[in-house]
Amino acid sequence: IEAPNGVQMLVDSGPDNSLLQELSKVMNFWDRSIDVVVATHPDKDHIGGFPELFKRFEVGYVFDTEVVSDTGIYREYKSERDESGARLLRAKAGQVIVLDKEKGVYAEVLFPGENIENIKDKNDSSIVLRIVYGENEVLLTGDASKKIEKFLVSKYGSRLESDILKLGHHGSKTSSSELFLRTVKPKSVVVSAGSNNRYGHPHKSVMDLVGRLNSSLYSTINDSIIVFKLFPNIN
Repeated sequence: IEAPNGVQMLVDSGPDNSLLQELSKVMNFWDRSIDVVVATHPDKDHIGGFPELFKRFEVGYVFDTEVVSDTGIYREYKSERDESGARLLRAKAGQVIVLDKEKGVYAEVLFPGENIENIKDKNDSSIVLRIVYGENEVLLTGDASKKIEKFLVSKYGSRLESDILKLGHHGSKTSSSELFLRTVKPKSVVVSAGSNNRYGHPHKSVMDLVGRLNSSLYSTINDSIIVFKLFPNIN
């Protein structure tokens, strides 16, 4: 995410160092800094590219949940994160990350709250972010399941309405309930998943549901890099 003032935020990293190659397609070659990094949860496919990023880029802030994992990639992530000199902040519902004060661009943390220690499934500890620019909203839900989606609907209701939704858990049937999608009412839906992935993401039932909502569907499988350029509404 890049705000009009040039401030950049990176949410998750993919599983490996291919992150750096993908960043080079959307960032200037001389740009070696990222202002804010968000690690939604400690699974490899969300943090695997961060260790090398921390070695090669100057990172200002890192937001994560402080949920730990006993995997080697998590230990490497934590080590490089701590060595990078970036300021570590624990993401909590209610926080607002201001990206461009003048233009009104910010990211609001919707989840998790204070009781994250009680969440057993790491997917359900995912940071849920709502990015706002004028009247444009983008909702990013990590791998949060239908149970968390139900909680979000009960807590925020129509505030969840967003122009763009990145489907939870790569389009898995464990996420993207009809209740949640009809509450968010996205105009555009994005699936982030690898081609011919072994999990079969995205699931047909989720794709059928998106089709019934008449949302525009984009997928990294078919479209590779997907870029949205947002503009403030001018009255």
